[in-house]
Amino acid sequence: LRFRLIEEIQQEAPVFEVVYPAPGSTPGETDAVVVRWFSTGEVPTFDLEINNVALGLRYRPAMLDGRAGLVTIPWSTRELAPGRHQLRVIAKRGDESVHSKPLELLVSGEPSRDGPYSRALHLLDRLAFGPDPAELGEVLATGEAEWLKKRIFDEDAMAVEAALAAQQVLYAKRGRGNGQVVQQALHGAIEGINPVRERFVFWAQNHFSTWIGKTGATEKLHEHRAFFRAGILPFESLLAVSVRSPAMLVYLDQQRSFRNGLNENYARELLELHTVGVHGGYSQEDVTALAGLLTGWMIAEVSNLNGVSRDMVKEFRFDSNVSDISGHRVFGYAFDEVETDDAFGRIGVLFEMLAAHPATAEFISKKLAEHYVAAPAPEKLVEDLKQEFLATRGDLKQVLFRLATHEDFMASAAVPRVAQPLDFAVRMARMTGANQVGKLQGFLAKSGTGLFDRATPDGYPQTDASYVNSNAMLQRWNIAWEFRSDLQSRIPGNWRSSEALATPDGRRKFLDAVSINLTGRSLSARSLEALEKMLAREESIHSDLLAVLVAQMPEANLK
Repeated sequence: LRFRLIEEIQQEAPVFEVVYPAPGSTPGETDAVVVRWFSTGEVPTFDLEINNVALGLRYRPAMLDGRAGLVTIPWSTRELAPGRHQLRVIAKRGDESVHSKPLELLVSGEPSRDGPYSRALHLLDRLAFGPDPAELGEVLATGEAEWLKKRIFDEDAMAVEAALAAQQVLYAKRGRGNGQVVQQALHGAIEGINPVRERFVFWAQNHFSTWIGKTGATEKLHEHRAFFRAGILPFESLLAVSVRSPAMLVYLDQQRSFRNGLNENYARELLELHTVGVHGGYSQEDVTALAGLLTGWMIAEVSNLNGVSRDMVKEFRFDSNVSDISGHRVFGYAFDEVETDDAFGRIGVLFEMLAAHPATAEFISKKLAEHYVAAPAPEKLVEDLKQEFLATRGDLKQVLFRLATHEDFMASAAVPRVAQPLDFAVRMARMTGANQVGKLQGFLAKSGTGLFDRATPDGYPQTDASYVNSNAMLQRWNIAWEFRSDLQSRIPGNWRSSEALATPDGRRKFLDAVSINLTGRSLSARSLEALEKMLAREESIHSDLLAVLVAQMPEANLK
């Protein structure tokens, strides 16, 4: 009876509903269909039918995002004439097929940046790591506002700890070197269920940049995990993560600064790079006074439970015995002389002052705008973010939400940006479902943008011009070749057969499909023309080479 019941469940007809697009809507040149499926047993495969003709997509379980029962099926209207067309979804399980109710859609024949799909792509390109199927389905199914609130404001501490624990178990036997730290961080970016949060964590670590070559693997790993736990915190709390990080204190030599032997490295960078910025109005006297206040802010080495000397770890500590307790003045604010026992509290007031300073609000707002929107940043956007920062006491959730809903954010879709190497690599891994952290680590290092490997404390630059040199482009070709099988994994086998690729129409169909599944967008007419001219000279064409060529087109290198 049990086996008969299982067999009946597995043979049950697939049950699903189309949650996007709405009937009567106008799809863009590239768009998607989002399906929510409910049936038990074997996961069905999905196809689209346009005007009673099946596209032959054959989306299989490996292609599904696997979350919340959502299936995201990208498609192109490029070959459809302007006018009304009928779309249906076909779910198949074994010999059984189920069709959705027909959806009548109006194809305009004109590309649009204002439709839900185009807006979703822009949100995912700039706030996350590109339109992977899971996130694209979430945005289209729930709407922009709800998706933004969920990704920016909802914190699932248990999920964060579970992710960290999983990484720790996975990498426990892989050694303790710098490479393992980088791979853990990349693993989190690829597998993370909230790529908006993941993207912000990398922004924060680039802002409070430390070099793993000096900090050492253990301290850098602890710092990364601290920022990962923190997520999108108010700036004052984010600053607190950095100022207590042994990696930062080692990197900028703060542990070598004493009452009778100042080291001003950390004090200078705390002002110039972390808070008020180089134009924040401070002087050399402010740097020296700040360094004096920070004396005693240092680290201690303690043993792990096993008592092995090589396992000594660094922890933050405050040593009042080497602290300069005399009076100091920073930014015109007087810090009076204190008793030794009160020196620690005085430094806490200092950090609060720097976090709340108007120059800090402007500096952080500008850096966020340059990272997420444009460099140079639009002046009105920076000013509006600054006012949000000041009004919310540096609540970066509110600031980021204001940025994502600002008119300048959506307007920036008209001017695509170069995908930085980290964006390019993580997007490729998330879009293909290939978690190959070793390849990503090597690609970033060879591109000159190794994760946590910026020797200078200013972090990697945000200007597009920094990432379009010949070596950077060569490395993109190399990693695309390494991912060639993964790049075509979402393309139906009958679309990439030698017979299908023997004709210009077949090649265009395949090239467009790779581009859509990598970037969410069709190739431009100019890119298709350039590829077709090159391929016309080839006697035989292989699908893996075509997939790599798509990854070299402008569409794949922009966001």
